Amino acid sequence: MESQQPAQALPQHAKPFEYSQLEQKLASNLEDTVLIDVRTPEQFEAGHIPGAVNLEYAQFQDALTLSREDFVKKYGFEIPSASSDKEIVLYCGSGTRCKKSAVIAEAAGYKDNLSIYYKGYKEYKTLTNQQQ
Repeated sequence: MESQQPAQALPQHAKPFEYSQLEQKLASNLEDTVLIDVRTPEQFEAGHIPGAVNLEYAQFQDALTLSREDFVKKYGFEIPSASSDKEIVLYCGSGTRCKKSAVIAEAAGYKDNLSIYYKGYKEYKTLTNQQQ
């Protein structure tokens, strides 16, 4: 009997998210979107996509078990519910941590409003000529 290890699990419902979509979301000031950078706080501080919030992968699973009030208190932003119309877009440096975070989010019930910007900050930085 084969068992799939969590580290190797792939998201089943999260939709791929591309740079062109990110441009549109940024142009609307992320009106209907929460852009979550799952890199470390140090990486986030060194540079991130404008409007993004930071919830590092290492804390992702525990964070999703918090009450809404405790989540906001600890992380400083409100995460949409799994049934919300507001989209969650996860990104990291180049796809690994956001993919793992998406698996965790799906296990917590997120499906229809979950997307992954696989090319992440690395692509964003290259395409926008960000320093650092």
